[in-house]
Amino acid sequence: MGANTSQVSDLSESQSIRTLIGPDAISENEPFWNQLISFTFTSPTCSADAKLLEEAVVPLAKTLIQNNPRSGNFGALVRVFLSRTKELKISTECQDQLFIWQAHNALFLVRCLLKVFIRQMNEEELHLQFSYQERAPGTYDSICEDLLEELVCNLVHLIVEVPLLDITYNILFEAVTTLLVLLSYQLFHKEVLREGRLGTQSAFAQMNIDNASFHQCLETKNADIATFLVFMFCLDILYFWGPRDANVLPILEILYHVEERNSHHVYMALIILLILTEDDTFNRSIHEVMLKNISWYTERVLTEISLGSLLILVVIRTIQFNMTRTRDKYLHTNCLAALANMSAQFRNLHQYAAQRIISLFALLSKKHNKVLEQATQSLRGPLGADDTTVLPDYAQDLNVIEEVIRMMLEIINSCLSNSLHHNPNLLYALLYKRELFEQFRSHPSFQDIMQNLDTVIGFFSQRLEQAGSDLSVERVQEVIKKGAAALPKERLKKFPELKFKYVEEEQPEDFFIPYVWSLVFNSGVGLYWNSQGIELLGMDSP
Repeated sequence: MGANTSQVSDLSESQSIRTLIGPDAISENEPFWNQLISFTFTSPTCSADAKLLEEAVVPLAKTLIQNNPRSGNFGALVRVFLSRTKELKISTECQDQLFIWQAHNALFLVRCLLKVFIRQMNEEELHLQFSYQERAPGTYDSICEDLLEELVCNLVHLIVEVPLLDITYNILFEAVTTLLVLLSYQLFHKEVLREGRLGTQSAFAQMNIDNASFHQCLETKNADIATFLVFMFCLDILYFWGPRDANVLPILEILYHVEERNSHHVYMALIILLILTEDDTFNRSIHEVMLKNISWYTERVLTEISLGSLLILVVIRTIQFNMTRTRDKYLHTNCLAALANMSAQFRNLHQYAAQRIISLFALLSKKHNKVLEQATQSLRGPLGADDTTVLPDYAQDLNVIEEVIRMMLEIINSCLSNSLHHNPNLLYALLYKRELFEQFRSHPSFQDIMQNLDTVIGFFSQRLEQAGSDLSVERVQEVIKKGAAALPKERLKKFPELKFKYVEEEQPEDFFIPYVWSLVFNSGVGLYWNSQGIELLGMDSP
């Protein structure tokens, strides 16, 4: 490489590269470095090109590994890059493209060499490569041991401080890529690295997320990456956000197509919703945002619906999908927790959303009756069964379904207790299907929560009877609206507010680290990873 345009095929013949990897030390102040980093090279944008580049770099890097203890040229290259990072922000303000270009090229060389180093040596040996200086072979100066740490800190500083512009895009991209390479030791270990200088140490910088770009990405095929970024974003600055429908809608679309997503992706989207619903301001305002013609929602034409009602529809659909397909208790828990958080703030629910809430309860009721019948039958014992027959654990299934039913009753009760007069459509759906709730009135698990529902159903049923027979839909709705304003609040028993928070499980890195690295491995632009030796993702198993 040098002052001319370079290609992968030129690397082994480049005199500048041969000098860099050779045994002779090069002072950081020599003109050589300006010559070395003054090249035009198109960085790989796909895995195939990155593979060709790495194959060309491997023999060169191995030669440098042999000579670096004497020359210290790798450390000198790193210091040449670091000396330029101090002026990058000023260079950006001055539109000094030449300076930025050279800094990018220096970092590109560092990253290419590091990629090979990390496959060839352990962390301690890598640190030695940073610490070697010009001196007798095999010796090094302990004063320079912090060069790696300085590099990492400068990369993070660069990402945070240098604005993203056309002239800075390449170097910012290279900085992020170099950080990924430095952290990639984790890929070659089956167990999560909980200690070590590089294994699990990472830095998160505050970044502005452009709504339009974010919506488009959800940052397409890269939706799982964008979902993870939003998850991290929510954890850090949720309460400074306020509700942003442009950011919530793509998450709902992900959940709507749950059957096409992997479980990690779905969990991320659900956790984001759960975190958002922890905020009452969010829960109130989503019912004020009106949407028209949601093209991806195909089960029913929704000409106009609030964001809150759409959220309820999608979450309920996810629960129903889970009941019939995956039967994942963790997914159920998060869906119901999000609905519970919102329930006290339900406002003017769309009639279809109200119907789906009651329909979900009907489905749960039907499932409860079926499991109860199976449990009763199993106690009697199937015809012809002996003592060794293994029977399904219907008692456990019944326990789970009753927990879910209890939660649904609490959600409906929370809405009725806190915003009865704001939800005539839910009252209409409740009264229309009131026979569903009769079987749970005397059930010991539901008696307390059923008191309020009985009060509401009894109050409005009496009003409808007084209004006459053969009432039109419009007349029923009118009776409900007037009755909602007349029902004394003190007649409804007070229950504790439903509030659930996202709490990380013990050692969440066991989930997140393999997941994040799977995204990097499969989607890293301009990076090639040889699957041989990669243990974290189970690729090196016999």
